[in-house]
Amino acid sequence: MKLLKKHIATGLILSGLIPFLLSCHLSTAMMTRRTFEQISIGTPVDTVEELAGSPYDIAAGEDGASYYRYLERIQTGPNQICQETYLLTVVNGRVVAKEQKRGGQLLTLQGGSY
Repeated sequence: MKLLKKHIATGLILSGLIPFLLSCHLSTAMMTRRTFEQISIGTPVDTVEELAGSPYDIAAGEDGASYYRYLERIQTGPNQICQETYLLTVVNGRVVAKEQKRGGQLLTLQGGSY
């Protein structure tokens, strides 16, 4: 009887845990062209990171600005990806300028897909 209760308890825990883990995976924020278009001048950095996740890197400028760089990699073939770059200039925690490197950079991968 104790073993049956233990299995039932384990099943109930897993039945709640699995959907939670899947929802975390499915809601991963990332920068895309659509996300970039949703970011306007004046958007707080916290909102940007909710929409697009953490940047690839952040560089500090001598002028006090921070430069957030996001990368989007789109697989275009078995060994090739197109990389789009999105740049945000942030001052006092808000976006003051944004730029997208259009046309993307085509990268050829050695030994398979990324």
